[in-house]
Amino acid sequence: MLFKILRSSLKTIPRMVFLTLGEKNMYLSDELENPPISYFEKMFKESKYLDTADAVLANLLPLFCDINVAFNKKSEPTESKNPIERELISYVNEHLTEELTIEKIAEHLHISPSQVSRIFKRATGASVHNYIITKRLIMFNKKLEKGAGVLNACHECGFHDYSALYRLYKKRFGIAPTER
Repeated sequence: MLFKILRSSLKTIPRMVFLTLGEKNMYLSDELENPPISYFEKMFKESKYLDTADAVLANLLPLFCDINVAFNKKSEPTESKNPIERELISYVNEHLTEELTIEKIAEHLHISPSQVSRIFKRATGASVHNYIITKRLIMFNKKLEKGAGVLNACHECGFHDYSALYRLYKKRFGIAPTER
């Protein structure tokens, strides 16, 4: 039964592994020793010879260890040598809770919107939109952990309406904000 569930969700598991890990880490890139899917492929092969629970545990633990190692390698952000990259990321981080568009960022930095997108993607590995959404969701989670109300936290983090936050949160974390 467990393997039927795992097999059906196999396509979503690698996506989940590459979701946000923390405030300073946007995504895991190639720091994992093996691609996440390889652990699950090995698990399915071993399930023919081992008990299902043993096969799952034997392969999930190394995956989590790899994720932990990769996370710790990137726990401190590397300082960009490019002043435009630094200014771009700083501007976005300082104005996260405000209405942020690529055009507004480009206007502030006096460069084109396409340059903003290209430079930001090169510096962070994420699009401007995904970065903003991810950082806002992290901020939202922290506010909830500190006991803030869902609607208050929603507006304080730059989301204009709860329904948009709800959809993004559910898509990113697989549960509703009120279920955490």
